[in-house]
Amino acid sequence: MEGIKQKSRKKRQKRRMQRHKRSMLAVSSVIVMLMVVVSVNSVTLRAQEQEYQTQISDLETQIEEEKTRTEEIDDLEEYVGTDEYVEDVAKDKLGPAHHTAAAHGAALHRPVPMASMARLAAARVS
Repeated sequence: MEGIKQKSRKKRQKRRMQRHKRSMLAVSSVIVMLMVVVSVNSVTLRAQEQEYQTQISDLETQIEEEKTRTEEIDDLEEYVGTDEYVEDVAKDKLGPAHHTAAAHGAALHRPVPMASMARLAAARVS
């Protein structure tokens, strides 16, 4: 009878060991799968971080360009308020001959539009 009990006990221990091994294998498999998922996500996040760093660099460059552009606009705004700008515009629009005549004291003469001439003629007749 004792031999039968020992055999029965050994079978139970063997079944427990097999269940224990299966459980350990299942737990190990889950851990390995989790490690793979974490590794893949880590690689993906690093790539995304690199993209963001590139975007940050590009945006910083754009910011510097816009600051330079703003300074140029401010300088132009100051220049527009000066007499030098008015003279330069006059040279461009009126031409150099007109500018030299004004510089020598000649009066600038603007042609009178036809509508104004008609009003003046009507006023003289009345």
